[in-house]
Amino acid sequence: LSDEIRHMAAAAFLALECEGMARVDFFLERGSDRIYINELNPIPGRMTEAERKADEQKRIDQFMETGVLPPAHGS
Repeated sequence: LSDEIRHMAAAAFLALECEGMARVDFFLERGSDRIYINELNPIPGRMTEAERKADEQKRIDQFMETGVLPPAHGS
């Protein structure tokens, strides 16, 4: 079970094109032992102030080009 969870966490991280480090939260269904990914969260404090500002500027630039505001890394 733990190997499957590790594999799912890595696959989700790559599929969502995450960077740095993230915590992946799961649900385990009683009875069936089915595993569900609940959410991915950045590790607090892992981005420097300069990285946060660059990320915010990147989000603003993308919004101006597409009209869609992507989620922040810290959200």
